[in-house]
Amino acid sequence: AVASVHQPVAAGQCSRCHLAHGGTMDMLLPESTANLCFTCHKELGESLATGETHEPAADGECMTCHTPHWSGSTALLTADVPGLCLDCHDGDDESFLAAHLNQAGSTLDCRGCHDAHASETAGLIHPNEHDPFQGRACDACHPGLDSNGGGQ
Repeated sequence: AVASVHQPVAAGQCSRCHLAHGGTMDMLLPESTANLCFTCHKELGESLATGETHEPAADGECMTCHTPHWSGSTALLTADVPGLCLDCHDGDDESFLAAHLNQAGSTLDCRGCHDAHASETAGLIHPNEHDPFQGRACDACHPGLDSNGGGQ
């Protein structure tokens, strides 16, 4: 099932991204993928210039996480989250688990805490953290978790 379709594809506007007659770039693109994406996604391109940036986004590798035409996942993602994130991030790594209160990798949506592109906050954490989360007192809202990530 298709969950998301790129707007130019939905509108049948292939020439918004592809050259009609040919060119020197793969897939008949007029320029690099990142530059092409930022033609329409200007604010995203600007946000990558400040703060901490997710490596694929910083490197202009949009297709690491997104598909250009349509996807079975939201936001044109190549797979559902958290599986997509765990393709690169080792959810079994001790430091990774410790930073995520031993809850990473299950059914959590990484985007609830992290910005997938860039953030002014370390760890790509969204800048507006509520008090329990900011202090990592997760058990204030999620009974059964303690600051060590274990059950009570």
